[in-house]
Amino acid sequence: MNKKRGTIEHMKIKKSTKLAVVAVFIFAVIFLGSGAHSEIQPGAKAPNINLPDLKNKSHSLSEYKGKVILLDFWATWCGPCKATLGHTQSTYDKYKNKGLVVFGVNIEGGKDKVASFMKKNKYTFPVLLDEGDWDAQSIKNYNVEGIPAMFLIDKKGIIVFAGHPDELEDSMIEKYLK
Repeated sequence: MNKKRGTIEHMKIKKSTKLAVVAVFIFAVIFLGSGAHSEIQPGAKAPNINLPDLKNKSHSLSEYKGKVILLDFWATWCGPCKATLGHTQSTYDKYKNKGLVVFGVNIEGGKDKVASFMKKNKYTFPVLLDEGDWDAQSIKNYNVEGIPAMFLIDKKGIIVFAGHPDELEDSMIEKYLK
């Protein structure tokens, strides 16, 4: 009987340990691995980036002064990025004629691979190409530690949103487009 009781207690400990491990994993996924972890916070001046698009035309954020800009940092190998690019596309479709400048900032380089990915998925928002993955200059400039990461920049060049694409609400975009 004592042996049986010890086995049951051992099973309870094992079960509670498994639950604790699962809880830590869920916490890590939700709070640590869910997107933008940026030291650049709303209220900071947006760093300028100068990158080519898929047609090799260079774009500098400073060229868009006086416009509201949305940057979405992503890569084709990033599963969570793929899951949110539809949101970026719908935001682009909804606000492109209302003054919002949208750029997907791909950090992996490889123009042909990115162009093929965009075409296959029927995405039409403009993409800027950086390379080097986590060593990409744009990632360093914005201190991005996880992707997808999205930044909304107001007409004065100030970051007004930094976070996961799913957290950006239309009301915020509309507020800054006025």
